[in-house]
Amino acid sequence: PREDDGVFMRDLSVAASLLPLLKVSCDTSETMKNCYFFANSLLSANYPSVDPRMLVEHVSTDGTLKGAFDVFYRPQEGRYLNRSRDSYWTDVYLDRTGLGLMVTHATPLYDGERFVGIIAVDVTLGYLEHFLSGFGGLPGRVLITSDRGRVLADSAVQPDAAVGEMAMLGDRLPPPLRVEWREIIRGKGDEFLRLGDHHVYSRTIEAAPWTMVYLVDNGDLSGFLFLNRVALAVGPVHLMSLFLLISFFFFFFFQAE
Repeated sequence: PREDDGVFMRDLSVAASLLPLLKVSCDTSETMKNCYFFANSLLSANYPSVDPRMLVEHVSTDGTLKGAFDVFYRPQEGRYLNRSRDSYWTDVYLDRTGLGLMVTHATPLYDGERFVGIIAVDVTLGYLEHFLSGFGGLPGRVLITSDRGRVLADSAVQPDAAVGEMAMLGDRLPPPLRVEWREIIRGKGDEFLRLGDHHVYSRTIEAAPWTMVYLVDNGDLSGFLFLNRVALAVGPVHLMSLFLLISFFFFFFFQAE
């Protein structure tokens, strides 16, 4: 048997061992769209499963499975062969299987000094937009940007409108703030920055090379704070009225007894 046969069998064993873990990871997470292992020996384990014929037909640039693998590796070019074998996030790219814009988190896998392949998960930008929808009710807008200034999600833009678009933060900010976009994505998160007619708070996300940005117009912020002050003032009045009503009811009830 050739040495390549032994390498292929070892990689096949790794793929078979990983597949149940990939399935559990995807099934129990709202974040992960695809979970997969790509081996350098042109072997893969994917969940959900992907038909190799579809990869060759719709993804490959030369009609071969190797061509499809080359396309999948392209967003990660130069990053998986790192000496420290660190995990990493890719920049935004368009998925060739029709899932839209996404980012990938990957970890290189080695057998001694031999690069075996990568274990990776895909996160669509649509999920990040869904995540930001949980901030509804706040004035202003919330954005997630990459360390290169690309907008990954924006609470002011509907997910459908974001498909096919990879805007830069400078393009999404109000005109007076566009020159400040590099300062904003540094995300120190110590305090709100007062920039013209806006307050800006930004903080880097430890688990990814991203920054969360909260942007609010001074007028919107003042109106929001005013309404909350009114709610805080009216709340105790309602409670006191309810207490008096209950007391009044019990007084006449026991009087009748």
